[in-house]
Amino acid sequence: MSRTILASFTILCLLSTTSVLIINTINASEITYFSQTYGGSNNDGARSIVHTTDGGYALAGTTSSFGASDDDFWLVKTDANGAHVWNQTYGGPERDYAYSVVQTVDGGYALAGNTRSFGAGNSDFWFLKTDQHGFIPEFPTWTLIFLVAIIIVVVVISTITIVRVRSRKV
Repeated sequence: MSRTILASFTILCLLSTTSVLIINTINASEITYFSQTYGGSNNDGARSIVHTTDGGYALAGTTSSFGASDDDFWLVKTDANGAHVWNQTYGGPERDYAYSVVQTVDGGYALAGNTRSFGAGNSDFWFLKTDQHGFIPEFPTWTLIFLVAIIIVVVVISTITIVRVRSRKV
């Protein structure tokens, strides 16, 4: 039996515009196994879906209902029946759109899209890697202290060298 996974963006009109995400798992006979919605009161949509090693699904898209700004990366994890397990948002003060998700060999997730919150210009490519729960691991504090110490040493050595070079010319 073959399986096709579909992720779609649907807009429902009630008292206000509400956007929801629908997953449909369909076999070769076109029988729907389940249909689920995820989202809030604003525009939310999926662009990519992957079947995960635990039998569930991971969806990547954009949310306006949750997160730091109007549009943020949104990663939703479900179980095998499409029930919500957890979700995470990623982004800054501007608009950030996730277009693709894959599960990595360590059980985490890699997302790709574009950002207006970070980078060098108007809109830049953004790639991020998470752990199996959607968290972005942070540097240990000792690593940051070590990096700052190296920078200070380099600046001090550079300053001493510049002062010695200038003093020889006099």
